[in-house]
Amino acid sequence: MVIFLRFFRVCTIVLLSACSWDPQPAAASSDKATLTPQAPEIPLPKKAEYWLFAGNPGSGKSTIINSLLKKELAGIDAASGKLEFYSDPIEDRGYIETPGLDDIKNRAQAAKEIEKALKQNGKYRIFFVIESNGLRTRPADLDTIKIILDAINLPNIEYNIIVNKLTIPELEKVVIENNVRKLAKSLKAGRYETYNIRFIPLNMDMRQGNKNFIEFEPEMMEFLSQSSVSMQIPQNCIKTVN
Repeated sequence: MVIFLRFFRVCTIVLLSACSWDPQPAAASSDKATLTPQAPEIPLPKKAEYWLFAGNPGSGKSTIINSLLKKELAGIDAASGKLEFYSDPIEDRGYIETPGLDDIKNRAQAAKEIEKALKQNGKYRIFFVIESNGLRTRPADLDTIKIILDAINLPNIEYNIIVNKLTIPELEKVVIENNVRKLAKSLKAGRYETYNIRFIPLNMDMRQGNKNFIEFEPEMMEFLSQSSVSMQIPQNCIKTVN
């Protein structure tokens, strides 16, 4: 069961960008059934909405995308440092899994791929996926959030955080002791802070290989598709990711 905390009602904010950009309606996609990764040199298919999942290796980005697609497709090759893109077979949206920046060997390549992922001239829902780690904040996770958001040259930047693989005691600590505000403060990355946080418990059946996908409850799907914050990102508002 996915546990949700609704301490704040967050509405999608339409940004008035300081960048010069003439938004165009999303073109109809001809590859709605396409579920194969796109080569990095090929522009990503145009979608009405992009769900971008960012985080370091092992955080669970691939599992979340596979669970949304109900297919075992996602999974970045750590050695390549390249993004993966999948089209939803029903909705006009694309799932982007970005490589982690916590890899010195492939960091430069990963940064280029993240920059490319942000330059699709469209509506984005950005989800940073971090592993619970005993509810202790990892500097590498905060660095990833800050580096990626620093590349977006907009006056108001909206993003979401999914804390993944929480144990029952960790969930109790957050829910019963009402520590969401404290956790949000610990996840502040530079000037960036959000209370738009959701939690996914550790699934022992998946860990033991008895299940392949997370069974998202309606509340989680509502969060992902509607109540999570989104923003329009013009291509010319993206700076170099470094």
